[in-house]
Amino acid sequence: FNVTIDALIKKDDKLNLFYTTDGSIDFTQIEPLWFEAKGSDQVQKIVYHLPAGTLPTQIRLDFGMNKEQEDVVLNSISMEYKGKTKTIGMMELKNYFMPDESKCTFDPETGTIKAKLNNGVKNYSLYPQEALSAEISKLLQ
Repeated sequence: FNVTIDALIKKDDKLNLFYTTDGSIDFTQIEPLWFEAKGSDQVQKIVYHLPAGTLPTQIRLDFGMNKEQEDVVLNSISMEYKGKTKTIGMMELKNYFMPDESKCTFDPETGTIKAKLNNGVKNYSLYPQEALSAEISKLLQ
């Protein structure tokens, strides 16, 4: 199971993908997958490969904690499993993900994720909506 994120990340940062396998949104039970993004003025693809045999039920996306990071622009997210792919475009993202409003805002019209500075730390977290679990289930069938 692979997740590919198409995003603009302007400064170096460590991003992570959290997932569950039990249908819950308790993202504390499994270590997240990390990706070291190099800052760029160009859109980049961030690819996460879940461990072999792992069948996720929910996914949470964290776009880093660099307090110097600028707004992140999320263009799309693709999930792939055994040759089947589901791509969620910018305008659809709001149906599948919501921001952790204590940490950031998300504008689905532009794909812009704006972090809030909390205790000197910026966080960009998108949590799953119920529809995401249904799309993951379709891929796994």
